[in-house]
Formats: sequence, C-alpha cells, structure tokens
Amino acid sequence: MTQGTAARQGARPLALLTCALLALCTAACAPFFPVTVGRQSWADEALQKAGRMESIEAVGRDIEPTLIQVRNELINESNFSQRQSWDFISSQPVRDTQLYTLTSPTILFVENDAHKVQAVVKSHLAPLGFTIRATEKKTVEDGNETRIVAENPTYGVTVNVYVRESTRASFGYETQPLKSDGSTQDPMQVADIPDRRPDWMVLTPPK
Repeated sequence: MTQGTAARQGARPLALLTCALLALCTAACAPFFPVTVGRQSWADEALQKAGRMESIEAVGRDIEPTLIQVRNELINESNFSQRQSWDFISSQPVRDTQLYTLTSPTILFVENDAHKVQAVVKSHLAPLGFTIRATEKKTVEDGNETRIVAENPTYGVTVNVYVRESTRASFGYETQPLKSDGSTQDPMQVADIPDRRPDWMVLTPPK
C-alpha cells in the first residue's frame, strides 16, 4: 500500500467523524431558534405597548409629583423604617429604540391601618386615572396582609403598598418600559421634584 492510499483511507474516518459532529451540532442547536423568534415577539410587543403609553418624561411631569405626595403623606419621620436605594431610571435598547423604566425604592414604614392607607391612595390617584384595588391574605409572620395596587395604563405606572397586621408596611412604584419624548437632555435623570428626598429618609446600610 502506498503512502497516498493510506493517507486517503485514513482521511475517510476523519471526514465521517466531522460530518457526524456537524449533524449532532445542528440537531442540538435547532431548539434554540425559537428563542430568537420569542425575543423578536417580545421586542415587537414592548415597542407597541410603549407607543400606546405616555413618555418617561411625562411620568415625571404629570404623575410622579403626586406619587411622592402620597408617599410623604403615608410615611413621615416618625414612622419611617428603612430605605436601601433611591429612585432610578434604567435604559434598554429594543431594536433601534431606547426604552426607559423608572423604579422607586421600596420604603418600609410602620403602619397597620389598611383602610386609612387605601383612602389616601385613592383620594390622590383616582383623579389621575388610576384604578385602585385591594386584596387580603393571612400570613404566618405578619398576620393579615393587605396589598393595595394602583395602576395607570396610560402612563404605565403601578404602585404597590403592603399593609400588615404586624405594622410592617411598604411603599413602592415603577413603570413599564417607556419611550422618551426628547424633552430632556438625559431621559435617565429622574425629575427634580420637591420633597423627593427628605432629610429624614436616610439610606439604610446593608446588613
């Protein structure tokens, strides 16, 4: 047998092995294709939703001043418990558009009167087009727990307030991903609203 013949015969198993590995890789990768389609569907849906809602700047102008008013009516220096961050706006690219999400910190405070809290939330937010609902459940740690949710689909804002029998209450709000209307130089800068950061609402160090 010549060296050329031996080389050709030795190459055949290698070629077969390469083909087998390629086929295996193709089969293994096939299930991942739907993920790309899913991401495209998510992007389309996110852009469509953002197109139906007001801008991130409009939230700061029209809605957030009242949210902070509600927060400061429910939480004051005497019943404030802890806060671990400040409000921030995050950004994420979706196709050729940036979408922005406003998130407030969850602020803990001492309160167990769910009816009073719901009345404050409703009196301020219902006139702005929010729908308010409350649900109750029994918990082992905190006894009765009432969750008060206020939603405004026009601005994509959701407010969550938890009031517990143990007096461990919490307040926070966030938006869905929203477009910018270009009215500010930096859409990621939170709106300058009086009393957003009162002196007594100090940052709680992590444990």
